[in-house]
Amino acid sequence: MTVVVCDLNQKPMRITHLNRLCITLVAGAALLGALVRSQAQSPPPTSDYTHPFDSDPPSWIYWYGLGYNNTQITWDSSMDASTNANSGSLLISLPFGPPSQSNAQGVWFGTFGDGGIYDGSIRYNAVGYFTNIQVDVFVAPTNTPSPAGDFGALQISLVRVGTPSGGGPFPASATVTIPGDATNRWVHLSVPVNTGTDAAGFDDPGVIGVVMRKANFGGTPFQGYPQMPLTFWLDNLTVKFSGTPPPPPPPPTMSIDRPVGGLNLFAAGGDYDRAEIRTLGTDSVLQYSWVGRGSAPVTYSFTIAGYPGPGHQNFQTHIYLVPSPLTSAGGDRDIAPDYHEPNVIFMDLDLQGNGSANCAFRWKTNTLSDNGTFYTSPLAQIANPTALGTWSLTFVNDTNVTMRTPSGSSTNFSIDPNLAALFPNPIYVYFGIMPDATAQANKGQAIILSRARVQGSIDTIDDDFLSDTNGLDTANIWTIEAGGGQTQSVFILPPDASQGFWVNWTSANSTGFALQTNSVLGNTNSFPWSTNGLPDPLQLGLLKRTLLSSNNLPAAARGYFRLGKPGF
Repeated sequence: MTVVVCDLNQKPMRITHLNRLCITLVAGAALLGALVRSQAQSPPPTSDYTHPFDSDPPSWIYWYGLGYNNTQITWDSSMDASTNANSGSLLISLPFGPPSQSNAQGVWFGTFGDGGIYDGSIRYNAVGYFTNIQVDVFVAPTNTPSPAGDFGALQISLVRVGTPSGGGPFPASATVTIPGDATNRWVHLSVPVNTGTDAAGFDDPGVIGVVMRKANFGGTPFQGYPQMPLTFWLDNLTVKFSGTPPPPPPPPTMSIDRPVGGLNLFAAGGDYDRAEIRTLGTDSVLQYSWVGRGSAPVTYSFTIAGYPGPGHQNFQTHIYLVPSPLTSAGGDRDIAPDYHEPNVIFMDLDLQGNGSANCAFRWKTNTLSDNGTFYTSPLAQIANPTALGTWSLTFVNDTNVTMRTPSGSSTNFSIDPNLAALFPNPIYVYFGIMPDATAQANKGQAIILSRARVQGSIDTIDDDFLSDTNGLDTANIWTIEAGGGQTQSVFILPPDASQGFWVNWTSANSTGFALQTNSVLGNTNSFPWSTNGLPDPLQLGLLKRTLLSSNNLPAAARGYFRLGKPGF
């Protein structure tokens, strides 16, 4: 098993990132096998999964993108890869638009249970048991191929329990090109099942089906294609069984962090799940806009007290400014206004690989269900050696803007008056984070804010999170917005936890394990390992984390922590 020992007298330090304060010891070799060979929660498959689409499949839907939202896919009995009169195929129609409507995507999926939309009644452990996903494709002859003479990239992956992250992930290995001669014949395509960090969650809690995506985001492998409607058929979907069981999974690993006081914003969900606070109200009447304030500057700022540090590039901290009321309020639409709302001003702070930070000012107008335009070219940007400290966005007047770093450096620029005119009072203000879709290491990481301010507007905010001993003020100031309903990922550190610890372990292969503590390591007869009424762990990204206050620690000077499984 893995035992983590920590010096409980370690004094707090100035935290430049979430420092580990632990030593990992390996002990109990005889017990190791019994603990780490536990099976994941989902059962393994015993054979290939095949769907010949002999009849209309109830679970197969256009999931999101291109104006589709949980719309049933058409089953076509007149097209079958084996020319079987008693079978058929899925007719996929993707209404992509002209180049002006690039940065779009269409995503569709179905489940192994296939009893209806989102039927997760059948799930499998995919890691080591499934090897490839195969499907037959026929493209309508009326479609126009890409400049390369093919029909672009098709991405195919497995869907995890709970359908997080909008399906996928979709690494390069999950991408295959539909060849140009697919208009003359059925072609057989195959992609490998994701492995490694790309397969996080494929074993536990497991996978429930297959997801496909076509996009024209620009750049490899998409090349901006397609930019016109595309129609094709899919048949004989097969997920191949390896035939042999995989080796025993590795045990979970443990670590200890000092908690950081302030507003903790953890990346707890999927690749694009935001964790945020926004100003209160379903249809806000609060006047936080800078527009019409004349020469009175209006400043939106946040102060970072802790961040992931080097190795977590593209981890994003942001401010969204969004006109009220929200045009399509409800659920994830409130969480991702940068995608769902037509008009947004967006200041984002992105961590770099060396631990420095880059801040950019972005905007979009009259663009629903799309955020690709944000990333074409920012209007202004500025860098700083560290993310720690106060970052601010000041509107000197309606159109003149200043961004300032914690070091005091700044950049000045102007926005179009027509852009400013789209943001009269009232507006919403968001402060939040989002992990990068390609960086699995960012899952479970956090940004800690010690302060958030809106100053100079008619209504103002100055929230010192270090002084909020009663937690986040959701009665008068804020609403929590978190992707996948992960509201536990946004909280103010309780005062009694300031001298405590985060005890963390990787969530993979941890089913059935519980955190245990002890004040000694050797004499377990007199000092048995115990849960001691420890708080339940939070699932925060790829980690399970238990926040221990000083009252939860096993002793005043030294403590030991391990993962144990009842019955072993």
